[in-house]
Amino acid sequence: MGKENLRQVKRNLTKARLYEEIIQNREGQITHGGALVVRTGHAQERSHEDRFIVKDQVSEKKVCWGPRINELEASYYQTFINRLLSYMQNKNVYVQNCHVCENTDYQIPIRIVTETAWHSLFARNMFFPIYNQKNPELFNPAFTVIHVPSFQSIPGVDGTKSQTAVIVNMTHKVVIICGSCYAGNIRQAVFTMINYLISDDVFPIRCSANISEQGNVSLFMGREGTGKTTLSIDSQSSFIGDHAHGWSESGIFNFENGIYAKVCEFDEKTVRKLGPVFGNSALCWKMFPFIWTPEIST
Repeated sequence: MGKENLRQVKRNLTKARLYEEIIQNREGQITHGGALVVRTGHAQERSHEDRFIVKDQVSEKKVCWGPRINELEASYYQTFINRLLSYMQNKNVYVQNCHVCENTDYQIPIRIVTETAWHSLFARNMFFPIYNQKNPELFNPAFTVIHVPSFQSIPGVDGTKSQTAVIVNMTHKVVIICGSCYAGNIRQAVFTMINYLISDDVFPIRCSANISEQGNVSLFMGREGTGKTTLSIDSQSSFIGDHAHGWSESGIFNFENGIYAKVCEFDEKTVRKLGPVFGNSALCWKMFPFIWTPEIST
């Protein structure tokens, strides 16, 4: 990113430090249970029309190109990068060095670079932080996700379709997200790169999963909002994960460390398994704090 032109790089801040940054930057507010409520602006969901893959020698061979995959020519990408580098001069960024995958045999080192503290907290919640790094600058990620929501793409200049863009460059092993505060784009960007980089003996699956006391695993598949997480929360089974999993000879495992669940009329008494997650370091959006009390209503 041309880090020599950045104002400050804040690496691997703990959750407590990120809370301080979020409040100081006025990025969100704290609820009575310790969760943070933030706003995503106009972006409420992922936009499939705004996802692009840079077409080059690597992606031409690796991607199953079709009508649902948007191509971005390398010349457009270079123009986009030049504008982004100019925009980022004298800006602060937050960096989280993490791993994806709870199965240590298949862990992938990743770097998440964000413009805001709350997106850095999101990354630290969703993936596996690397503690006690003696020299973070020597960390060698398999890929990097750069999230700059206040930078907007220009369709006529960058070859995009709107001010929002998620651009995957397989050659450079980087995903750049701009024009959208929706944190789900970071999660999906990581899953996309996992599909590209994970060992061939692992089958990546987007599903929720649980395991019974007898060791039987159930997978729940479907589109977003169809109830996968709800179905997988069973008092007779242990919850594995709600979104991104790998299937290998050793079984099913979660690529993620956190949970990212849609909730409606949420009540800790009625959904006891998810109730504790609405405590310290949890992030909530599309929720509305009551005017007079720091409680949340869904």
